[in-house]
Amino acid sequence: MRTRIVAGLILAAFSATADAHFTLSYPPARYSNPVEGMWYGVCGRDPETGRDHVTTLHSGSRIMLTLFQSIHHPGYFRVSFDSDGQDDFPPHPVVYGMVETSPAILLNDIPPVDGTTPFSVEITLPDIECGNCTLQVLFNLADKPPFGTFDDYHHQCADLVLVDDTIFAGNFES
Repeated sequence: MRTRIVAGLILAAFSATADAHFTLSYPPARYSNPVEGMWYGVCGRDPETGRDHVTTLHSGSRIMLTLFQSIHHPGYFRVSFDSDGQDDFPPHPVVYGMVETSPAILLNDIPPVDGTTPFSVEITLPDIECGNCTLQVLFNLADKPPFGTFDDYHHQCADLVLVDDTIFAGNFES
């Protein structure tokens, strides 16, 4: 019985500290629990095990990507796009602040805010149709030298469907 109580107290202590350092609010993050995948992999658990949220948007549209940084770290955010899953994101930078030139990067060098309010940045989605697209937000942390270990990168992804509905503009087929 005593072992169960100690195990419960340890679990509660870790649960209280397992806060997401940032949350992708819009489009909604893939998983309801924002801590999942924060440190490991490009998006967290395998998407084949379930995607909690899928957002349908217009291809080529501009959206306001909304983030909330709950634990402040110096660093920057990068937003990337993969049109068919999560296998074509650019690799992590090997040097903090290095110039990245991947066509998958939609926006880079987004500075974090003070961590008390949500903040938004405008991004333009690719002008393609896809049923299994993924938007990745990568946070490159700068406060734990040496740079390049697994905990220097935090990830969250949003699952998207992009549609081109221009033939239905004005509620009629042209």
